[in-house]
Amino acid sequence: MQKPLGMKSFIVLVLLTSVFFVCSLARALNIRGFVYQDKNGYSLIDPETLTSSPILTKSRDVERELKKLANFDSLLGSGTFSEKEKSKALNLETIDFVALRRLLGFWKSADDSLVNFIDYQRVSFTVKGSRVEYCYVMTPSNGKFWRILLTDQTSVVLGSVLVENDKAEIEIYDTDTGDTTQRFNLQRVF
Repeated sequence: MQKPLGMKSFIVLVLLTSVFFVCSLARALNIRGFVYQDKNGYSLIDPETLTSSPILTKSRDVERELKKLANFDSLLGSGTFSEKEKSKALNLETIDFVALRRLLGFWKSADDSLVNFIDYQRVSFTVKGSRVEYCYVMTPSNGKFWRILLTDQTSVVLGSVLVENDKAEIEIYDTDTGDTTQRFNLQRVF
């Protein structure tokens, strides 16, 4: 029978794990830009210099998340650059946040609720004549959905988003129970 770790051993183990984790991240850079895919694969376009770097990844999760993105969707993640012949290749290690270009604009539900993704950071919901505007961030999730975090001056709301062509589905969750409290089945307006 194994003896359980004492508190000091546990703290040492946590500290060592943290040091190794931080050291592995120390060489990774914050990466942001727009995704572009062509016959040669995925590239990331730097929004400041408009230079393009081919994306390489060894992670199945990152590869899966890349496949869910469309041209000119935005991502924020971590990775490193390596010299590859004439262009800098990006070794993308994580995708932490995304912004979906195809989500921008007005969306309407059958009950006349209106959702407007104003830009990559702000969204408004107009339900039964009452309008609320949130700041939002989206993160990768399993399957076709993306996770969304909505905040205003008084609340934090969690949910998920699915976008397929001119249709979208947004589910809002109760932060205590995880139950779905609202579902918006949306059709693109413009």
